[in-house]
Amino acid sequence: MVGPDAFTEVRCLAHAKQMQALAAIPRVAGEFRQVFGRTSGGLVHPYACEDAETIVVALGSVFGTVCDIVDEMREGGVRTGALAITSFRPFPLDAVREVLGGARQVVVLERALAVGIGGIVSATFDEVVEGLDESTALFEARRCMSCGNCFECDNCYSVCPDNAITKLGPGRGFAIDLDYCKGCGLCAAECPSGAIEMVPKE
Repeated sequence: MVGPDAFTEVRCLAHAKQMQALAAIPRVAGEFRQVFGRTSGGLVHPYACEDAETIVVALGSVFGTVCDIVDEMREGGVRTGALAITSFRPFPLDAVREVLGGARQVVVLERALAVGIGGIVSATFDEVVEGLDESTALFEARRCMSCGNCFECDNCYSVCPDNAITKLGPGRGFAIDLDYCKGCGLCAAECPSGAIEMVPKE
């Protein structure tokens, strides 16, 4: 159980791990396809979107029905496509934008309602379609966890197998005792902000 003193740090770490998954999910999906010869998982699943003027976005089992309707509409000369979001968290913003880039119209099928705000999928798509204004973009940039600045999450201290890392106190960061450090790189791998850099031994 996480107490109030560490709750925010744990949430930030969870967010950082989710963002790392954006790269891992397509890689694992590719490995699955090579082994089993079929597609599964991934971030998104576009269907007939290459020349589509209208793209219907859906999640879950309804996507199969949407694809059937897309086939029928294309037989009638209507250029439609469908896009399944197979990873809602982390949300694949860049992948979705790439698929929707040439569409004139986007329809989001909403099956999840958040009381007080509306559909959670369509709310997410406001940022996809409209982007961010300058003030919002600056605000989001300040929250970036890849700045290289240590915010003392204690990850490095916790994973070091050689007890080579010492906490210096709030706001003072950590010290690494090179006499004990074996260069395993666990601290750098677990640092969510990239504040630790491994330097090859000369």
